[in-house]
Parts: sequence; structure tokens; C-alpha cells
Amino acid sequence: MVELADVSIAIPEAIKTGGQYFAELWNDTENQHETILQILANQPASNQSAIKKLIFKEIIDKETLQFKVPMVRHYLEHREQD
Repeated sequence: MVELADVSIAIPEAIKTGGQYFAELWNDTENQHETILQILANQPASNQSAIKKLIFKEIIDKETLQFKVPMVRHYLEHREQD
């Protein structure tokens, strides 16, 4: 059986292994960075164009405006600042 501690160890390793994917995701959403940071900070996102693009790219959920994949959120929260 998998324990929470196992998952906590696996997530950073998976992000490290998939680093290129996550870096490209960040680069491909350059025009939506402000909106992404607002969502990460649990602040209201007001740029409707950016929200629509993030929904279209299946990064955030249309109903909740939260990240669809928790690992993406984890990467964005912990990525090294440029």
C-alpha cells in the first residue's frame, strides 16, 4: 500500500524527471503568468483572455478555475524563479 510519505517523495522526483515538460509548460504560458500566479495565491484572476487560454490548454478547470493536475500546481509553486 502506498503511504502519503511515499507520494511526498515521488512528486519531486517525477517533476525532476519530467523537468523539460514542466519548463516548456511554463514557457508556453508566458502571456498567462500573472493569472497563474494569482491562482496559485488564491487571488481572483481577472484576465478573462488568459483564463480562457489556460482552460483551453487544460491547465485549469473551467468550473473551479483551479489546476487540473496537482503535480502541475506543485511544480509552479516550487519552480525556481527566473
